[in-house]
Amino acid sequence: MKATIFVIIIAMASLVVARPLLACGAEHGYTKTAKKLEQSNIPMEQIAKLKQTIAKSEADHDKYTKNGDYVKMNEAVRELANVNEMISR
Repeated sequence: MKATIFVIIIAMASLVVARPLLACGAEHGYTKTAKKLEQSNIPMEQIAKLKQTIAKSEADHDKYTKNGDYVKMNEAVRELANVNEMISR
């Protein structure tokens, strides 16, 4: 009986620790977007600003995934989508 309770406690603790890591395992295209940006015909000043936006978005995504704030995490992904849209123009 004690062993069963111990196993259940360990399993639940593992889920609590792993949940943020499993919540969003997607990369969402941060690397691909950065490569597309480098190959685009956008002026250098704008490329520098968009690179900062990509880096901030990725950092925010990782931070909010770890914190479990999925609304903010989705906002970070939307920022990346906006950058992709600007590159496509």
